[in-house]
Amino acid sequence: MGEILFAILSLSAVVTSILVISVRSTVKALLYLTLLS
Repeated sequence: MGEILFAILSLSAVVTSILVISVRSTVKALLYLTLLS
């Protein structure tokens, strides 16, 4: 039971980190586009 919970927690942590990185990159791209235009 504990191993399953640990696997779920680690997977969710990886997914959230990937989401945060993608959101940051998209925000930076939008800022660059607005500054260039």
